[in-house]
Amino acid sequence: MMQGIQAELLTETTELHFQRMLTNPDYGYQEKHNGHRLMIAKQDGQLFWFNREGEKSSKALPIQVRHALLSHPLDTFVIDGELVKTTFFVFDALILGDEVITNDVYEYREARYHQEFEPHHGQDCPYRCGEESPVGAGTGREGRGHRLEESTEVLSYW
Repeated sequence: MMQGIQAELLTETTELHFQRMLTNPDYGYQEKHNGHRLMIAKQDGQLFWFNREGEKSSKALPIQVRHALLSHPLDTFVIDGELVKTTFFVFDALILGDEVITNDVYEYREARYHQEFEPHHGQDCPYRCGEESPVGAGTGREGRGHRLEESTEVLSYW
């Protein structure tokens, strides 16, 4: 089991609490595509993918997705998303290039992954950014990501 970054899992809630979350601008939600949740890291020309428990996934990453992500201009990233057949839906980013954005509000992380990934996919590209979330202003830290140190390896965050 890896240490550090872990996927946030669903939390059981009551119907009343769910109704309150739907009307609270501090909460957001995203469409579920009924695929496989994966966190994908790219470092040193290699891809690594992990399941929601942070363990190396046994799920095969389709060649089209691997090729597209390996060809992406960013040398380093950690993204969270959902694999549906041969398409990977990005719905969060934790590291983009040398920017660690794990402590930033979701709205900032969402804007950053859209900025980094949308311009690089065309009609036939096997990854997609999730639809922009209907979220409120957020209550998290408003600062921006910090930089990875030259010697820091992305996988040490896991």
